[in-house]
Amino acid sequence: MTYKNRHSIAKNNLVKQSFVFAMLCLLSTACENYDLVSIGDQPNVFLPSPSEVTLEDTGGAILITWSYQQTDLVKTFRIYRRDGRDETDHYVAVATTRDVNYADDSVSNGIEYFYEVAPVSNLNVEGEHSATISIIPLNQFPSKSILSEPSPVDQDISSLLIKWLPVNDVDFHSYLLLRSRELPVSLSSTVVQEIADVQAASFQDSGLLPDTRYYYRIFVFNEAGRSTGSNIVSGKTPKNSPPNSVMLSQPLQIENGLKLAWTQSLDSDFSNYRLYRSTSSPVDTVQISPIAIIHEISTTEFADEDVQADTEYYYKLLVFDKFGLSAASNEVKGVVSQ
Repeated sequence: MTYKNRHSIAKNNLVKQSFVFAMLCLLSTACENYDLVSIGDQPNVFLPSPSEVTLEDTGGAILITWSYQQTDLVKTFRIYRRDGRDETDHYVAVATTRDVNYADDSVSNGIEYFYEVAPVSNLNVEGEHSATISIIPLNQFPSKSILSEPSPVDQDISSLLIKWLPVNDVDFHSYLLLRSRELPVSLSSTVVQEIADVQAASFQDSGLLPDTRYYYRIFVFNEAGRSTGSNIVSGKTPKNSPPNSVMLSQPLQIENGLKLAWTQSLDSDFSNYRLYRSTSSPVDTVQISPIAIIHEISTTEFADEDVQADTEYYYKLLVFDKFGLSAASNEVKGVVSQ
């Protein structure tokens, strides 16, 4: 049974009930506020349908307008809508208004929407629906996504995880995630990532400074190039701590010099090892330059071949993170014997 058929049956029943109710009221004083509306030859409370219903795509909403002669008898107008993708012919009441117009801003481009408008009487009886009218909007702005507060990423002081509520626009083109160190966040801010997957709901923003607050906003773009910005949220990266020091082993004499070995750094923000050498103790790691800078975290050996026989050499290894903090190893001594 279609919506129209169901509504026609309901109307017939209401007309019969209204007629009986009206007759009872005429014989008593209990219904002083009862309003009689004449439709044809029968007195009833079933209001006639609105006329001259029109739809207009305004670029931000679908504007529905209609005419009605007896507005003083109307408590409100009820707007029904059906999504063209729904094959069940099911109409949903999307709004009520006392005006003779309504702007529906919850629509998407490229989808056909069907509308009907019905008056509701002062006795809360819904009247005749208007003729069905439809439109396919093409100039609407995209839906708005909602950002959640960014959260730190485990063991990573230079990243924040950004999450948002995906949209389901049929004319979706992309998300554009933007970042700033200060407010506001606009389309001129730093672009973090453009994302073409409409179902995407998160992104890890990496390469950030520790102990720093960042502001984010995500824009939804449609195929027509229009965009809608989300709310603005902020998150702060964790504070940086110096890396853990490594253990330097006693140098071993090899054919051409001394071999140094150490335990591997496990720091997630590792940058490099720097090996320092001196002929006196303690080893100066400030005024002198390292004899080796090693950027591979898994490299844990170095052969020092620039040494002289019967000379004492002192060594110290520093681990640097990518933000410039360091930690020094123990100091060791080695001698090349003839």
